[in-house]
Amino acid sequence: MSRRWIQNPNRCADEYLDGIEDFIEFARRHNPGATRIRCPCRRCNNTLFESIETVGFHLVRNGMIETYSIWNLHGEQVDHASSSNAPRVDNVEPIVDPNDQNQQLTTEKPSRKARRVAAIHDVPVVADPTPVGAIGGFLLWQSWKSFFSG
Repeated sequence: MSRRWIQNPNRCADEYLDGIEDFIEFARRHNPGATRIRCPCRRCNNTLFESIETVGFHLVRNGMIETYSIWNLHGEQVDHASSSNAPRVDNVEPIVDPNDQNQQLTTEKPSRKARRVAAIHDVPVVADPTPVGAIGGFLLWQSWKSFFSG
């Protein structure tokens, strides 16, 4: 069964409408008793389950996802024989956190004035500051951005 109809921009063409009928028949055959199936229209993107009639309507109105040519989410078996010749890649590189680069901050002793203020207010002096989290950094960036925008 040819699936060229999926790329046909004219959704009123006989080829496209016949393709939708073939798809609906395929989905019914491979999902017996199912009242709802994944909708492969461009809007639902195979994430929403709809009635079979609604799926047909969506495919006419929104069009089918053009890259969905193997209907594996609707019961089609994927041919693994063609992918068995692919070279196996075993070079796994460690994941590097780009935000981890600034974690090793230089530690300097608090000044005499900072120690005196901390002693007066009974607050512990922190020798190395903790890095600002993602949300704190974003809020800091937003506040600085407001100074420079006109």
